[in-house]
Amino acid sequence: MILRYLPICAVLMTLPLAVACSGGESKGGAEHGETAAADYERGPHRGRMLRNGGFAVEITIFETNVEPQFRVYAYNKDKPLAPSDVQLTMALTRLGDRVDQFTFSPQEDYLLGSGVVTEPHSFDVAVRAVSGSATHNWSYQSYEGRTTISAEQAEAAGVKVGPAGPATLEETVALSGRVELQPEGRADIKAWYPGRVVAMTKAIGERVRTGEVLARVNSSDSLQTYAIASPINGVVMARNANVGDVAGEAPIYLIADATKVHAEFYVYPRDAERLRVGQSVTVHADHRRPCRSAERRRRLASGAGRRGRRRGCVAPGVARRAHGSVAAVPGLYGRLRQGERHLRSAHARTRTTDTRMDRSARRASAR
Repeated sequence: MILRYLPICAVLMTLPLAVACSGGESKGGAEHGETAAADYERGPHRGRMLRNGGFAVEITIFETNVEPQFRVYAYNKDKPLAPSDVQLTMALTRLGDRVDQFTFSPQEDYLLGSGVVTEPHSFDVAVRAVSGSATHNWSYQSYEGRTTISAEQAEAAGVKVGPAGPATLEETVALSGRVELQPEGRADIKAWYPGRVVAMTKAIGERVRTGEVLARVNSSDSLQTYAIASPINGVVMARNANVGDVAGEAPIYLIADATKVHAEFYVYPRDAERLRVGQSVTVHADHRRPCRSAERRRRLASGAGRRGRRRGCVAPGVARRAHGSVAAVPGLYGRLRQGERHLRSAHARTRTTDTRMDRSARRASAR
């Protein structure tokens, strides 16, 4: 799931009351949050009444079978006034300091605004009317769908505010799979010649280095004792002999190098076309630190699998930085980045979902 951050301007939800007027030229307005919606005067057409002495205008937004439009009715001492006797202009200031200007022309018994009143109908309104030699000015707030969010509430709800800008959206494909040793990361230690084991130097779990002596065997043929050294760095995973045993064809040690591993994933047909050579891979388990593929060059292998699955992609060295803690442990998760999209103006949050490995699924490998 991808989330965007939108600019939010916090103000209290309220509808203002009609402003007080004085003199031939008047100006006023209700304070923010001062009144409720029912506190301003309504006219015969259920619009907002603005008064200055005996002169008044009724502001309505008409939207029956038409785009929202201003219709303004003029009155003199509460008697309808011919719309041709009034020159009216209006300015709507919206969030972001955007200002919509309207002029009005006579239509039947009202003055019609020159444009569409676009949503949201939430703005600061300035009205100017000229009737005869008198000029009348009003201003008021008409807010819709605004609220105030305190810093504490925003932090608790995870709301962040910031200017829109370029962003990179990361898309991921959740793949099931496991980390396993590569062939060169495993060594089966055997006796060169059959004979009796006279020394065993390592126990299970101990680390060994290339060239370090692991065992000594007395050859049955030559009666000479020879040493067996480790061909790789790694950890003793199995010990199959003890001093006094007879060494034959069976391995006496199994050594594993946890830095030489690969990840095998199971790819469904719906995801196969989304995978490309060079995409980075992250492998993790519930209780372990995720590790990203340390190899820059990766190979992709695919083929037919059971139940419509395709055989998966492999990232050599995917757990190279994890040492022995995550390598060759069944049940790890795989998360493969499918790609990135760059947006000119956006805020994005990446949401990824991981799917637990199906141990009975058909495995695939490519090395």
